[in-house]
Amino acid sequence: MRITANGAPVARQPARPRWLAGLAAAALGFTAVLAQLTLFRELLGAFAGNELVLGVLLANWLFAGGAGAAAARLLIPRLKRPAAWLAIGLAAAALLPATQALALRALRNHVILPGTAAGVGTVFTLSLGVLLPYCLLDGFLIPLAAAVARAGAAASDEPRAARQIYAADCAGSVAGGLLFTFLLVTWLEPLTGLAIPLALDLGVALAVGWHGCGLRSRTVAALTAAFAVAAAVILPRLAALSTDWLYPGERVVARIPSAYESLVVTQAAGRHAVYGNGIALYATDFPEAAEETAHLPLAQRLDAQAVLLVGGGVEGVDRELLKHQLRSLDCLEVDPALVGLADRFISGPAADPRRRRLLVDGRLWLNQGAAGRRYDVVIFDLPPPDTLQSNRFYTAEAFAAAKAVLTPGGVLALPIGEYYNYIGPDLAALLACGRATAQTAFRNVRLLPAGQILLLASDGELTAEIGGRLAQARIPVRLLTRHYLDTMLAPDRLADLERAAAAAAPVNRDFQPFLFRLHLRHWLGRAGGGRALLLPAGLAAVLCLACLFWQRPAGRLIFATGFTASSLSVVLLLGLQTLFGALYRQVGLVVTLFMAGLAAGAWAVERGAAGKRREWLLLPGAGIALALAAAALPWGLRASAALGGLATAGAWAGQALLALAAFALGGLTGAQFPLAVRREAEQGAGGATPRLYAADLLGASLGALLAGTLLIPTLGLAGTCQLCAAFNLLLALPLAWPRRPA
Repeated sequence: MRITANGAPVARQPARPRWLAGLAAAALGFTAVLAQLTLFRELLGAFAGNELVLGVLLANWLFAGGAGAAAARLLIPRLKRPAAWLAIGLAAAALLPATQALALRALRNHVILPGTAAGVGTVFTLSLGVLLPYCLLDGFLIPLAAAVARAGAAASDEPRAARQIYAADCAGSVAGGLLFTFLLVTWLEPLTGLAIPLALDLGVALAVGWHGCGLRSRTVAALTAAFAVAAAVILPRLAALSTDWLYPGERVVARIPSAYESLVVTQAAGRHAVYGNGIALYATDFPEAAEETAHLPLAQRLDAQAVLLVGGGVEGVDRELLKHQLRSLDCLEVDPALVGLADRFISGPAADPRRRRLLVDGRLWLNQGAAGRRYDVVIFDLPPPDTLQSNRFYTAEAFAAAKAVLTPGGVLALPIGEYYNYIGPDLAALLACGRATAQTAFRNVRLLPAGQILLLASDGELTAEIGGRLAQARIPVRLLTRHYLDTMLAPDRLADLERAAAAAAPVNRDFQPFLFRLHLRHWLGRAGGGRALLLPAGLAAVLCLACLFWQRPAGRLIFATGFTASSLSVVLLLGLQTLFGALYRQVGLVVTLFMAGLAAGAWAVERGAAGKRREWLLLPGAGIALALAAAALPWGLRASAALGGLATAGAWAGQALLALAAFALGGLTGAQFPLAVRREAEQGAGGATPRLYAADLLGASLGALLAGTLLIPTLGLAGTCQLCAAFNLLLALPLAWPRRPA
């Protein structure tokens, strides 16, 4: 028995409710990770998403979770049997993600016409409608689990219960992230993988109901177990059936899980089509694009002996390149599943001994000096820089790395936009920025208006006289006839591009992605305009700012912490993929380490409190430490870049440094939540757990929306980190001078 400050005895809380509540929180964290990754994949495929779409999805997810946590503060005190409601909520959380994913697949082609770009307003409203049911429930259940954990205990026990539930939720997220990153993403179709959290949540719901509510019916237990098994068996079949719904008029011949995307191959009218996460990648009835990608650059150097191709393996660009008298062709792809798919359905395995396939990220290969190899021509057959992932191939650093592996006078070629006889202001800005960036590394830059605008860069001669050169070399082509090339490369079209690209423009850099920002503006203009986002974004911002005024000082710091943690996570992921390539498992590991830091920080902070004289400084101290870490992060990225330019051991050291930074940032973030709950409880504020949890999620929602779409493109990585540091300092410093406790 414990004694309170006024001498009244308080009965010790039973261990079982707290243990069951922690198990429920871990199951919820595990399910939330898998549900988020699955639903985001489905929605990104529906919207053909970039970072703006991803930011909207994550903001909606966190915002709905914050709304659920805010509702918990009002509803939980009115619940007579919290454990029973927790069991019911767990059962619902088991079923909702798969149900929502199936509903999205059924409705997707009715809401968004295939082949059309969804407007920003559609992205916001449809994604919010899809995510809202589960996210509201998840945001409600975590505070409910904390209420169950402290059942029968004094109000002063709320901080301990909040710390345990928060740590258990983070630990479950870590387990889900590891399972997804290292197992499920490679072996199971995403929707099929939801059978695992479905069975887990139903089992935990049964345990909570059995022990926490006196539910001892063997019939209920048997029915719950039978339902879990049946759902796990039926869900893979529903996943296969719902995949067919997405491709009407086509027969799905293969579904291939991959660590990078869910690949689907369809067949219709004698041709195969390849889709990644629902986005069309290639079709066998359009091989002409491969000719432009291969022969326009090679026509600049018909005597080229060594060529590097980054991407393009599925489209058959490698086969077109091998029509030239090459000595060697290195083809880089990051996804072995995509390579196997191309060999199986598109072209069959090539037996040409000149071709060498390397399963490595192209930017990583260039950063590390291409293993000492040198090339006469380097071709990037990649998407345009409309995402931060692809932007890293269009930066001054990428051009410098490409030049370092070129022979004297070698040529770099990459697509940079589409031209339909008119250049608007957005496209002109893109071309000018791309040209200015290329000129930081090369003396000569030319733009060719083919099917895609091709940027050529070299220190040697560049020409638009392509037709005659290909004819002289007797290269067999289908599309690139003399007449076609004379039309596409007419003097007036070439002059139009030159005028547009001659304007002054900023240089696109790894950590200052101007080209991505321009593409984002261009995408907004095509997809209904950015004004469609103003109303929902403005509403979300107003609600988040209202949260700042609604909260006490500790809650405001938690809001800033959520904002900073979300923004710095984007900074870390961008830095990792820019410096070390699209290392999918390493990215997943960094995210998992951040979640592990959250759990470790929440767990360790209680151990670190040693008396009130020191304890009242812990919360502002953690906030100030997070601000300092945010300010120091750009130097950490530069150190990682320096290490990454060394040998393989240096690259591993650079990745380890970023992983350690992720864990440290997670620890500083996770430590603040239980400290804030304790401070509010000491000040007599009831219901602190749901209120602070809502502030955390709403701050993270705003950070997710702004980081990749506005802050990083506008301020760069360093400016974003400094803004986060200033925000945390502004709200942490006042907490360092409260009225000293007696």
